[in-house]
Amino acid sequence: MGWKGESRRHSLSRKGIKTNLPDGRRFDVSNYVARGRKQETIELREFLDSYMQGSRVYEQEPFDDNHPYRRFFRLMMDGSYKGEDYYLRIKERIEETNGNEKKLRSIAIQISMDLLEAEFPDLSRSTIQKNVVDVFGKDAEKINEQLIDDLKDFAKAHEMEWAMKKASGKLKEIDLPNSNIYVKGFGTDINGNKIIKLSYPNGRGFSIQTLQSLPSTHSMRMGSKDDLGDISESEIAIIEAEVVNHIEKFGSANQKRGLRTYR
Repeated sequence: MGWKGESRRHSLSRKGIKTNLPDGRRFDVSNYVARGRKQETIELREFLDSYMQGSRVYEQEPFDDNHPYRRFFRLMMDGSYKGEDYYLRIKERIEETNGNEKKLRSIAIQISMDLLEAEFPDLSRSTIQKNVVDVFGKDAEKINEQLIDDLKDFAKAHEMEWAMKKASGKLKEIDLPNSNIYVKGFGTDINGNKIIKLSYPNGRGFSIQTLQSLPSTHSMRMGSKDDLGDISESEIAIIEAEVVNHIEKFGSANQKRGLRTYR
């Protein structure tokens, strides 16, 4: 309750609740006061507006791609908020779009709403949507385009990993991206030592024991057989670095002669 004779707006101001947005615009908080969500609604609007107008708090220019709104959006995409199941659903939806802008726009809006629901849990989705439309206004499509760009960057960064997982059956080989080496699989030699099976294009295959020669590869792939479908991009980078380094230092004359790197 405010002081006697005091307007609701003055009462809120006295309590330290801002009812002006940074650009001087005002909005009616009375609808939210009655429902007990006034403070979180105001914080939502100020958060969105700080992305559009720039923010001294975040020390950023308008529409800065490092603003928390964009950074949290990217974290929502990769499952940091809602876990692997959410990440996999987003991955599948992106793959199904085949680059269609309208479908990507729909995914971007969904992720944005999911993010804001997670950050402002006391507000309903409809309340969040109303405030997003109200604050973003004519800039909404510009912002959607920026979120779509984030989606495309996300898909591009995971392109190799997704392609490998999507391949039906077992992958027969992996073409290492920065050399002419193919990984054919993992296994054991006749003495029971763990090995990685390799080859050059149109060349004879060869293998390297992993325990001593490729320790990081060994620890990552110790239980693996020939199936290559679950190797991540980060693992590929580690495997390639160790294999190339080993061949350059300890490989046979033919292995050294056949090696090509693209750095």
